[in-house]
This record gives sequence, C-alpha cells and structure tokens, in this order.
Amino acid sequence: MPHREHLNGHVGTERTGCESVVGTFGIGARNQEGDRIIDFCIRNQMAIMNTFYCHQESHKWTWYRWNNTVQDYTDRSMIDLQNNSPLQIK
Repeated sequence: MPHREHLNGHVGTERTGCESVVGTFGIGARNQEGDRIIDFCIRNQMAIMNTFYCHQESHKWTWYRWNNTVQDYTDRSMIDLQNNSPLQIK
C-alpha cells in the first residue's frame, strides 16, 4: 500500500483508461497524488466508489477553509472488485 500521504490526492473527472476505477461523478482536476491513487487501484483491482454515485452539492465536499472560499474532496471509499470488500481512506 502506498504511503498515507500519497492517498491524499484528487482523482478528478478524467476516466480515459481507468473507467473501472473512476466513475462519472469525480470532481475537479487530477493531480499527481490522484495518479498514484488510480495506479494503486488499478494494480489492486479496486474502484473509487464515491466517484460512481451522484452526491448532493452539500455532500460532495469533505473539507472547507474557514472563509468558505476553498473546498476539498479528500475522503474516498475504495472497494476490492474481486472480493467486494471496502477500504475506507480518510
């Protein structure tokens, strides 16, 4: 498993080549840490499940800056596609 700090990334909305890992409801742009998360999921046959479901706007964001000008989506739920067993990452 990658170091914990490598799981703190943005997987974004781009799905080309990783359709079984990232759903149609990702948010924003992918960053380098997001690439690591996706690579980890591909190697371990996992999916980032909260990108497969539509969320209410108020439920999309898991972190807000005190002045509400910055919001972030840092928690994600992954599932082992072979065994249907969850891996919760926060």
